[in-house]
Amino acid sequence: MGILPQSTLSRVLLMLVTLTTGIAMKPSPYRGLLFLLMTLFYLYTLFAPSADTQDPEMIYQMGLSASIQMGQAFDFMIVNEPQLVLRRKDADPKVHISKQSLFSRLLWATNLYINSRGANWNFEAPNLAHSTLPRPAFVVSRAKWAAFFLVALDVLNIYAKRNPILSGEVPFGTYGFGWQTWNVMVYWTTVYCYMQFAHCVLSSITVMLGVSSVNDWPSWHGHPSTAVSIRKFWGTTWHQALRRPLATMGKFIANDKLRYPKGSFVSSYIQLYVAFIMSGLIHASADWILMKNLSSFKGNLLFYSSQALVISFEDAVVGFANRLGMKANKFPKVLLYVWVIVCLGFTSPVWFQHMIKVGLNFAPPVSVVGYLVPTLSYS
Repeated sequence: MGILPQSTLSRVLLMLVTLTTGIAMKPSPYRGLLFLLMTLFYLYTLFAPSADTQDPEMIYQMGLSASIQMGQAFDFMIVNEPQLVLRRKDADPKVHISKQSLFSRLLWATNLYINSRGANWNFEAPNLAHSTLPRPAFVVSRAKWAAFFLVALDVLNIYAKRNPILSGEVPFGTYGFGWQTWNVMVYWTTVYCYMQFAHCVLSSITVMLGVSSVNDWPSWHGHPSTAVSIRKFWGTTWHQALRRPLATMGKFIANDKLRYPKGSFVSSYIQLYVAFIMSGLIHASADWILMKNLSSFKGNLLFYSSQALVISFEDAVVGFANRLGMKANKFPKVLLYVWVIVCLGFTSPVWFQHMIKVGLNFAPPVSVVGYLVPTLSYS
């Protein structure tokens, strides 16, 4: 076992090399063998003891990356032949990627892997907000937003360290549902700012260096005002990074295995539940790599499964309202936002509680506020 990688980082990198190689291979029936090899690496990552020295956020992110890679591998190495069905929108249609050199295919595979939402590809997730700014203005704008989210994360972490719930001293429900909901929304906002900060930094640097174009970097999240239902929250407001692998798995089970017609009522709801259960497994596995805690694993599954149940309830209410002649888009938006906040406030603690206990506070790399006012430092 000594020759095998001992840290989570080295194991995830090994999986990434295997995934990229599998995608870059010319169309072949033997690609599935690489998927099998990657699965073995993943199981090794999940269950073999590791020699990690990174902070909890880094280990969690690496675990999440490994789990997402497995979803992508199933899509690109088992269900679909990527080089035959996927292409960049700006690519020359006369030049087929499978006919290119190995180096070109590796670059193509790397871009496909990192571009999880399919921005500028023929499978681009819907409702992505592309920037219309020219390159210099885009770089400056994203740098400014990165600074904003850095300060926001700083303030949120200073507050969290002084909050008995967000610091992990007491459970979420200790002081009643209203206080629980407030703290859930603070934690959701922290995760949101953490993702936005990383996205703004990466987009500004890569576009500035000319590695990618402005069109490759649409906003990481939809506008918060779109969160008028739990379905909209997950389908438009949140980041959509898992949309393709989850949709692929849902269609594979509903249409290919269970043989329900595409677009049918049953097919749609099988895909809905498969997507959220698989999302739960992906996040639960990331938690497991960090925590090795069965309760946390089950909490992830319970949270994500509950989102499918809430969406089913929403659909039923909207259907009933339509039969009564009421249009869902006429509902007062304030009530819709309250509904989403209450739902997240009720369902999130079963997942968030474990993340907070293990120290997943998503703190920024430096504390600007703590530097300026040392008494407010959270470190």
